[in-house]
Amino acid sequence: MILNLETKIIQLVEKYAKYENILPEQLLQINFNELETIKDEIKSVMREDMRSIKKLSAKKNKKIEFQKFKNLEYLIELGFFLEGDLPREDEKTYCAHWYMGIVTLRMLSESVFVLSKELISYYKKYIDLSTSPFDRKINHNFYVRSWMDFYGNIINIKETIFQYHDLFVSALNKIDPQNNAKTYYAFKSGGSADGLHAAVKELIILGNVGRLEGFSLLRSMLEIHITRELFNLSSSPKYKDKKVEFSGRDITSVNAICNCIDRLNLRFSKQIS
Repeated sequence: MILNLETKIIQLVEKYAKYENILPEQLLQINFNELETIKDEIKSVMREDMRSIKKLSAKKNKKIEFQKFKNLEYLIELGFFLEGDLPREDEKTYCAHWYMGIVTLRMLSESVFVLSKELISYYKKYIDLSTSPFDRKINHNFYVRSWMDFYGNIINIKETIFQYHDLFVSALNKIDPQNNAKTYYAFKSGGSADGLHAAVKELIILGNVGRLEGFSLLRSMLEIHITRELFNLSSSPKYKDKKVEFSGRDITSVNAICNCIDRLNLRFSKQIS
């Protein structure tokens, strides 16, 4: 099953690679409609993987409530644990990150397809000599921006496909330790909860331990980490026995918190550990 999956992801990556480094004069000669076919192939792979992982977890008596993964708070709780939290079951943590890979691939594959349509549309308007110089200039700017977005998404989706594969394999290995399937990239790094935490540090201090520990929504984990530390009163002599409660439904964003700190002329420092 894993060998079959690895073959499929390499094929998908190769199909997306065809759309790299496209020259302007080639745009109207390329069949971008194939991107919709590739998007459907990705969905098919993910459906097959979901069936496989559910079957394996049931066989190994692992209670993983995949239906709850659509609940963002539940997904974050499983996937974005931090040092000091209660111990987590590794198979649930890796399944949560694998599910994030599913969501990310869905978004990227759709985005690449939509951007290809925009790219062609703006390019045709730009080269249309019947339009005014002003309109051609505007559409040229839109074309350039669309090309940059399209190219960036192509690069991201290729890397995400490999990350998806590694997360799926890691989840299977956690559910069944005798599985011992090989990841594509992650075997070069720790492949552990500590490695995931090291990847967050990597965003700040450019360390080495977590540089290959790729997984989706890394920025979200970093924001959760910062938010928790900002509202951690355990080191405050005055407020250590109290807790912060939010009156609204959602927790204030990190940007909003930092803006408030700036307005109040407060300063804080956090040691990454």
